[in-house]
Amino acid sequence: MQPASPHLDQQTIEALNRRRGFTDRTVRVLFRATELLLLAIASATGKLREDSDPITLLMAQVKEKDLRISQLELAVELLQARMNRIDGPHRKHYTPQERFRIILYKQTYSLTVEQTAQLFLVSVQTITRWIDQAVKEPGKATIRSLLKAIPPLMSYSSVVRDLAVTMDQMGFGGNLRIAQTLAREGIKVSKETVRRWRKSPRKPKPTSAKLGPCIVAKHPNHVWMIDITEIPGFLNLFRFKLAVVLDVFSRMPLAGQFFTKEPTAEEMAALSNGLRPSTAAPSTSSPIKARSSLLRFSEARWQSLESSNDLERSARRARSQLSTDSGGPSKKCFC
Repeated sequence: MQPASPHLDQQTIEALNRRRGFTDRTVRVLFRATELLLLAIASATGKLREDSDPITLLMAQVKEKDLRISQLELAVELLQARMNRIDGPHRKHYTPQERFRIILYKQTYSLTVEQTAQLFLVSVQTITRWIDQAVKEPGKATIRSLLKAIPPLMSYSSVVRDLAVTMDQMGFGGNLRIAQTLAREGIKVSKETVRRWRKSPRKPKPTSAKLGPCIVAKHPNHVWMIDITEIPGFLNLFRFKLAVVLDVFSRMPLAGQFFTKEPTAEEMAALSNGLRPSTAAPSTSSPIKARSSLLRFSEARWQSLESSNDLERSARRARSQLSTDSGGPSKKCFC
C-alpha cells in the first residue's frame, strides 16, 4: 500500500476549505482584526470620557449603548434561528410568569400582536389568548390561569411602583422628575419614595433551569393531554372554546368538544373519561392489565385509520359535523 502523496493531501485540504467556506488563515486574520477593532473603539470611548465637555460625555455613552444594542441584537438573532429549527410541539412552554412579562413587554414598547409573536416564537392566536386572559375577569369555575404576576399586582401602590420603575428603566429622568410627572397626573409620591423604589425594584425571583418533570410518552395511550383553543365567532360577537384530547405519543387527536365558556374541571374529566374503552380493566385491577387493555384499544384504532379510505371517511364525517354545528354551539363529542 503506497502512502498518499503530499499533492493529494493538499487537494483534500482545499476541498474541505471550500466546503467550510473559510480557511484557517482567514479566520485567524479575522479574529485579530476584530480584536484590534474592539480595542480601537474602547480607546476612542475612553478618550471621550476624559473630556470635560458634557456633549462629548453624552456622545461616549451613546456609542457604548449602540455597541451594546448591536451585541444583544446579534445574540437574539442567533437564539431565534436555533429555536426556529425546533418544531413547536417539542419546545418548552413559557411559564405563567413569563407569559405575563411578554404581554407587559408588548404593551410597554407598543408592539403589535404579530411582532410580539414573531419575537417570542409563538403564534398570533397564543398572544391574543394571553391578552384576553389578562384583561378579562376569570369565572368561578375556571380551571387555571395562563398568566401570573410575580411580584403580584394586587393593589394600587404596586401598580404605581412598577410604573415608576419602568419610567426609570426607560431613561425618563431622576427621582424629582419622576415624582413631579406623577404628581401632575394626581399621583402624590415623594422623591425619596421614588429613590427607594429605584434602588430596590420589585424584580421577580429567578426561576431555576429545571421547570419540573418532563412528560414523556413511551407508547400510545400512555399519556393524554387536553388542549383548549379559543375560536372567534362571526364578527367576534361570540367565542367558542374547543377542548381536544391529544395522545402525547402520537400527537393524534382522540376527542373534542365545543363549549361556549371556559370549561370546568368536571367537564374536562367527563371528556377524557368518555374515551376509555369498555374492555378496560376496572380501577381495582392491576395497572399492568389496564395498560395492556389501553394499548390494545390504541392499536385497534390505528389499524382502522391506516387506509386512505378510512381517513377520507373520517374527514368527511368531521366536516359534516362542523357544518351541522354551525347553526349553534353544541357539546357533542366527536371521536
